[in-house]
Amino acid sequence: MADLAPFSGFRFNPGVVDVAAASAPPYDVLDDDARQALLGRCDHSVVVIDLPVPPSVTAAGHSPPEVYAEAGATLRRWIDQGVLIADSPSLYVHRMRWTAFDGQRSTIGVMGALALGEDPVPEGPSPDATTTASGGSTGPSPADVLPHEHTTPKASSDRLELMRATDANLSPIWVVTPATGFSDLLTSVALGPPVVALTSADGVHHDLWVVPEGPQCAAIGAALADHPVVVADGHHRLQTARRHRQELRDRQELRESHRESVGADRILALVTELVDGTVEIEGIHRLVTSWPTDAEPSADMATLFDLTPVTHDDPLVPCLAAADSLGLVTASGRWLARPHRGGAAADFDSQRLAAAFDSIGVTEVVFHHDEAHVTTMVRSGQAVAAILVRPPTVDQILAVAHGGQRMPPKSTFFAPKPCTGMVIRMLEGS
Repeated sequence: MADLAPFSGFRFNPGVVDVAAASAPPYDVLDDDARQALLGRCDHSVVVIDLPVPPSVTAAGHSPPEVYAEAGATLRRWIDQGVLIADSPSLYVHRMRWTAFDGQRSTIGVMGALALGEDPVPEGPSPDATTTASGGSTGPSPADVLPHEHTTPKASSDRLELMRATDANLSPIWVVTPATGFSDLLTSVALGPPVVALTSADGVHHDLWVVPEGPQCAAIGAALADHPVVVADGHHRLQTARRHRQELRDRQELRESHRESVGADRILALVTELVDGTVEIEGIHRLVTSWPTDAEPSADMATLFDLTPVTHDDPLVPCLAAADSLGLVTASGRWLARPHRGGAAADFDSQRLAAAFDSIGVTEVVFHHDEAHVTTMVRSGQAVAAILVRPPTVDQILAVAHGGQRMPPKSTFFAPKPCTGMVIRMLEGS
């Protein structure tokens, strides 16, 4: 079951740094321009250590090792200089408020050091959501932190290099719990003015309260202890933390002395209650940069989907659910792409699309959650096709995770995103 513990978090010193300017969105939603803008607004931006290489360089696999060493040195220098200051062991209640298409929304969670558990489904090359653990495993044990999708190797490699160099969790993964009443418990704890209150670039308001180790932390831990948690966002970081822990276990000196880094057995995590309306789940669209055949992409897709031309100029994504369709955008036009009948009732768009790409031979794919961006890329000639997908439902995500399975990579985009830099967890001593 979920095991969340207090830890001595490091936070930007508000007497030295503008905390709002120093914080940043998660590394995996930033492009080169956004990274540069964040670096330009604050000398102590968390991006200096969390994203030391431009995303385009990382994606190409050309990250020089020395940049990670410099990121680690910078983090330790900021601690020595008092730019980052430590709390006593604590949990951190974090509230996010934002404007959705249907009005104001709010979610409240808690950040702590979450026990990693063991990986119930080993990572592998197959994107098939029915992949199970080898050796006849029947699924995860209740104690595991449950992932719901596969990861891609390059991003994981980048995060592993960074974790080795910094010996820190720079940003929280996001997990959800089915514990009823958990949000109400956190609201009762979040009393008085927050220690951090900021508005991120995406318009989300973030508030943070420090809950020192004691009865309130014990009550929060007890509320989580009866249930596993499911990863909403941060699969790469979860896998990276487990790999890093295994590296420490494999070191000869650790085996001989029977010592392990307690810090490496846990990961910084934001835990929220899984309640309707408290999160938004979006699809992550597929942008195809090179089509493998000489045919127009719509011709190949028509062998696997029923295509209906779209003549209006309105966004397609809001139409997909009612039409029970994916969306296809090429230089020749736009279509609703309804899957041929005969699939399993639990099929979801990323799974269908993984099978379609395998059949056609599509391999050069870029992921992005914004319809306007992928449409612009196609119309400007920088990509040959975009396929717009619907997200899986909460029930499908839970069923996959609890069944010991994984969806294809980039199946879900949970929003809003917790900020990086509000709390940093050093592995040593935590």
